[in-house]
Amino acid sequence: MARKRMFDTEIIGADSFLEMPPSTQNLYFHLSMRADDDGFVSNPKQIIDMTKATQDDFKVLLAKKYIIPFESGICVIRHWRINNYLRSDRYHPTIHIEEKEQLKLEKSGAYSLQDERYTTGIPSGIPSIDKYSIDSNNIYKIVEEEFGRPISPMEMQVIDSWNFPAEMIKLAIKEAVTSNNCAIKYIDKILYNWEKKGIKSVADAEKSIADFKRLKERKEKYNLPAKEPEIAGASYYRRLE
Repeated sequence: MARKRMFDTEIIGADSFLEMPPSTQNLYFHLSMRADDDGFVSNPKQIIDMTKATQDDFKVLLAKKYIIPFESGICVIRHWRINNYLRSDRYHPTIHIEEKEQLKLEKSGAYSLQDERYTTGIPSGIPSIDKYSIDSNNIYKIVEEEFGRPISPMEMQVIDSWNFPAEMIKLAIKEAVTSNNCAIKYIDKILYNWEKKGIKSVADAEKSIADFKRLKERKEKYNLPAKEPEIAGASYYRRLE
């Protein structure tokens, strides 16, 4: 195995990379330095512990698609072929044949899974961010698409704190966009309000939204000082204060 590794500035100089916490960037570099000649890392959890990184750092790399994990506990550096080129006389094939067969090489040179529906794993001891099996419908990606911008590491932490099924989170995101209030703080308040009211299903959440809108229309139509159902609450942000 080659002892030198390279990094393409197109990858590590991108906004999506530089916006990550320094500890996450550091973990990426250490994973890459210890990868085999095909980009596979046999011991990611050990490297996390050794570099004093956190489980959240690994989850951010996963969410940002800088690594691809497997059920076996190993992971691969997604942009490995972009970062590195080895001469054939110095190249040693990976021993992780089964995992390599699950990958395909994109035109850009990046790895991706042959079957995007394949359920990837997280190294033992690292909780998955897919608590509700949202996989390809990753909430990070949905929020970024709806907001039209990348989300920050702080916003990722807020999203990770949401203890709701994916469909309810999607509904809260839709409501925020419809209300022209594209802010993680607003979505967090909606979810907190549902939690406080004991709302645990999409149907109940939709009814709550409809009731809120009817009451708001009634207030505007008759100019009544009716109290609207509470949306704000002691959300994640307030807990930080």
